[in-house]
Amino acid sequence: MLMKSLRIFLACLLALAAAMLIQGFAVFASQKEKVIYSTQATGVNGAPTVWATDESGNLYGVTFSTGHGVVFELSPDGNGWTEKTLHTFLGSPDGLQPTGLVRDSAGNLYGTTSYGGTHTNPKCFAHCGIAFELSPNSNGSWTETILYDFTGGVDGGNPWSGLVFDKAGNLYGITPDSGSFNKGTVFRLSPSNGSWTFTLLYNFGDSGKQDGKLPFSNVTIDSAGNLYGTTSAGGPLDAGIAYELTPSAAGDWTETILYKFGSVKDDGTYPRGGLIFDPQGNLYGVTSHGGGQCIEFAALGCGTVFELTPTQSGWQETTLYRFFGYPDAADLEYTPVFDSGGNLYGASSGGGPPNCLGLCGVVFKLAPTQSGWTETVLHSFTGSPDGNSASSSLIFGRDGLLYGGTGFGGTGQCKAPDGITGCGTIYEVQP
Repeated sequence: MLMKSLRIFLACLLALAAAMLIQGFAVFASQKEKVIYSTQATGVNGAPTVWATDESGNLYGVTFSTGHGVVFELSPDGNGWTEKTLHTFLGSPDGLQPTGLVRDSAGNLYGTTSYGGTHTNPKCFAHCGIAFELSPNSNGSWTETILYDFTGGVDGGNPWSGLVFDKAGNLYGITPDSGSFNKGTVFRLSPSNGSWTFTLLYNFGDSGKQDGKLPFSNVTIDSAGNLYGTTSAGGPLDAGIAYELTPSAAGDWTETILYKFGSVKDDGTYPRGGLIFDPQGNLYGVTSHGGGQCIEFAALGCGTVFELTPTQSGWQETTLYRFFGYPDAADLEYTPVFDSGGNLYGASSGGGPPNCLGLCGVVFKLAPTQSGWTETVLHSFTGSPDGNSASSSLIFGRDGLLYGGTGFGGTGQCKAPDGITGCGTIYEVQP
């Protein structure tokens, strides 16, 4: 045990030294993190995530694995937070295991479930999933409306990462598989006379062998209505791509591949998170692997943060930061967020303190400086009763704090087959 601890300590020192030489020292700050909700579930885990907030500071989220999944509200009450379950999914014909939420100005919630619904298809895992709306009633209850029931055919199946609005009130989403080439789809839901019309926008694989596959995060929309995103695999090196979808006057959508990951030495690979814009029109995202040096995933790399800059000849990719594993981050799967000062924030499912052996995850900040970007670890998850392994992107609350979810940890009595305990948490962190 002593030798094992010594090897871990020396490995951490080597990684820190390499980081200092290559990209600037990562600052480790003692920021106050607080668990505001622990899922009390049974089974493997609850994996709660938060996606939206309202004018009163309430948070809205979903649990992926509590039974068939639920939609919940967390309300600040002066002494903490009170949880209220808004909807419990039933499986079929209702949804099963929700994967995201978005809220409109009237207070309705929209999302997807990865499974459930009425359709089965060999291309889907279990039932093919639904898109849904939850509307509040005057008595405090909520009514679910199924907007679309995926078939697993050309339309795709097992939708992931929820839905996003455009300025006209249309909803957009992705499916990671199924579709014409079984490589995933991008779709739109448009309101029409009290119902919603489904439109398939793009089947991955349409551009041949160079095209991406397996998108896991939703699209980002610019002011002209173009869509931007990533796929976690595909491209010439099967390491993922960044793409743009552009609509034509005839209603067709054309894909442009902005970047093929793994193209240069120590490049990022396998992006699972989406893209975000800065005010200048540059795109930012994370990769789950790549970047070279890494303690936790030595062969694959711990992941990167990258920027895509538009130029006259196309888009230029720049790696802003390469992660190196515990006590730094690893295995980044979720879209980062900006604050008003241009700082980037994110959470990882891997990395963290040495006692977690790189499995607990961290919350991090990247700040732009004249010499590059400096990372600060705002919080390292430690496992129950703290959180363990980030399960979603961060959102800013009305109070200026960052909120997110973890797949494990907390005070729930779940236990995964590999021994990780806890049903997951919702937490807050001071930026």
